[in-house]
Parts: sequence; C-alpha cells; structure tokens
Amino acid sequence: MSVISKLFGTHSEHELKRIRPLVQKIESLRGEMQALSDEDLRGKTNEFKRRYTEGETLDDLQNGYCILQSESGFRFGMDAVLLAEYTEIRTGERVLDLGCGNGILPLLLAARDPDICMTGLELNRDSVQLARRNMTHNHLEDRIRIEEGDIREAVSRFGAASFDVLVSNPPYMISAHGKVSPNKQLAMARHEVCCTFRD
Repeated sequence: MSVISKLFGTHSEHELKRIRPLVQKIESLRGEMQALSDEDLRGKTNEFKRRYTEGETLDDLQNGYCILQSESGFRFGMDAVLLAEYTEIRTGERVLDLGCGNGILPLLLAARDPDICMTGLELNRDSVQLARRNMTHNHLEDRIRIEEGDIREAVSRFGAASFDVLVSNPPYMISAHGKVSPNKQLAMARHEVCCTFRD
C-alpha cells in the first residue's frame, strides 16, 4: 500500500464509507419488512406501482437520506442545498421551516445535525403529504413534524417566540412577473401567489 493510499484511503474504502449510511438504512427496515404479511407485501408493490405511474421519483440525497419528489411538481434545486449549508443551528435550538414544500430543508439539515428537532409549515396539501411521507420514509417523523397551514398564521398557530431559528426558501417572483404555472404546487413554489415576502 502506497503512502498516498495510507494517508487518504483507497477507492474501495471511500466507496464503503459512502454507501455505509444506505446499508444501515436498508438494515433498519429489515424488521419492518419481515413483519409484513404476504398481503401487505403485495400492497407495497401496488403502492410503488402507483407512485411510479403518478410520476414520483425517489432520489438519493447522498447524505444518508432519500427524497420522494413529484416528476411534474416542485423539485428541489441548488438553492435549497446552499440555504441548508449556510444555516447555523446550535444544539437544542427549535427550528421552523416556513413553506417547507416536500421537506428538502429538514432532510438536509437533519443530515448535518442528527439531533435536530424541527417543524415544517406548508400550505399546499399535496406538498404536506409528500413532506410527511419523506419524514416517515427516512425515519425522522419523531424529530421533524410537518404541519399544514398558512405562514401568515404561524404566530397564532405556534405562539410568539416559539422558535430559535427560522428558515425559508421563498418564491423568487412576485405574481405579476413571469408566467405563473397552471400546476398549483409549482405556482406556489415559484411565485408569490398565496402571500408576499412582506407577509
């Protein structure tokens, strides 16, 4: 073994390190899958076929988590990755993600801090259901709670000073600029159709 390999490790060691979280995630599902009856397993097959037919993808975030995304609806971009990277959260701080969409920010932040507890607030019902499924799929439902509601009612819903850190990846365009998508989920993610930055 060369000095370089000793210092930096081999390609195989890097690959093992990269896939170890995925292997652990698969192993964590063993008991759940073994407990399913034949009928329940057939039901899972139908569920996955339905998701595929509806155009849903399961994407590996390369951090130990995966995200379900709609093929035709909102799909996260680099802005969410950068926002999560630059967000500073101290241990024990309460975090609120306003307009959490499919739950990408909570997933990215949970990978950085395994003890994080946070709440996501989202108005679009389809996005809420997808975000909740993402938390369940990644076994984060005990630490990350997704609630359906309007961000303009966050104070009355949670109470004043209920959180220490606020994150949000707001729409980039006001409703008067650009073409607003007929897809409600996309329209809400890209344009200020339900509230404004001032709200």
